[in-house]
Amino acid sequence: MSGGRAEKEYTCPYCGHHFHDRLWTFDHIFPRDIGGPKIFKVVACRDCNLRLSREIEQDALGSNCIRGLHCDRVREGHMIQSRRRKKGSYPLHKGYGVSGGRKVRLLRNMETGDLELQYLDALGPPAPNLRQAIIPSSQSEIPGSVFRLFNKIVLGTMIWLWGDEVGLTRGADRLRGDMWNGTSQYHLATLDSSERHMTITVGDSANKKLSSESDADALDTRPNHTICIFRDQDIVFSLVNLFGELESMVFVVDDSIADKVDEENPIVLIIKTTDNSVVKMTFAEYAEYKDRLTGDSVVFKTTIPVSRGDICGSGNKLEGDN
Repeated sequence: MSGGRAEKEYTCPYCGHHFHDRLWTFDHIFPRDIGGPKIFKVVACRDCNLRLSREIEQDALGSNCIRGLHCDRVREGHMIQSRRRKKGSYPLHKGYGVSGGRKVRLLRNMETGDLELQYLDALGPPAPNLRQAIIPSSQSEIPGSVFRLFNKIVLGTMIWLWGDEVGLTRGADRLRGDMWNGTSQYHLATLDSSERHMTITVGDSANKKLSSESDADALDTRPNHTICIFRDQDIVFSLVNLFGELESMVFVVDDSIADKVDEENPIVLIIKTTDNSVVKMTFAEYAEYKDRLTGDSVVFKTTIPVSRGDICGSGNKLEGDN
């Protein structure tokens, strides 16, 4: 009779395979580099965790859209609890540039908003009139890795909410395919900003009237991240908002997942980037929270800005992926 401890089996949410105690790691659903809480995590296999970082997260977090929002929130005075945030500055490019034959990195000063060059050798900065550099070009489009990151966040959130059994559903299989292969049915981040509030509408608190012309975003809890999960029959929609500004919708068609969502009262998660915490509430509770916070009356509307036929029949390659 062996006195050894029996190994426990886990199911990785990102590949769907089983693995043992010695092979597991924790994956933070929202990367720690953008203020993701330590407690908001799932158990994943080592291979997937490394692959996520290498193929999706590094490129997505290095994109101008996410780096710029992170920088904006810090300049507004918010202390984002980022794992690798440099004191007083934030790198604007993943790679390096060249200035006078020397390797440099382009930074933004969080206090002044000015661009600065960081020289990556021991010679010190040159004279002011020599501070010229060739810097990698900026991205004009949202890269495919950002949309893949949204799929990863939604899949991890569903596992966190409802357990490993969700990872065995066909809806989870579809999310995994979208995440690894760079395919997606529909994303709100591709729409004009004026069209991003068709699902959740902000109204006037005093008159309790809907304001269709409001520029406010009902999921804007800046500097935090927000997720709203709701359903329409067997389709589960997840509206994800990063830093109160970059927004995308991801959906799955799956009866077993839809059964976990109240059609009349969606789920809202607020990922607090300044104190590494996560708050779960119903949409009714979130509406009260927003009313206290901003004075806006938040009304949930079930109108989806895409047809059911498009949802069930589409699956297009994301721009920026091969």
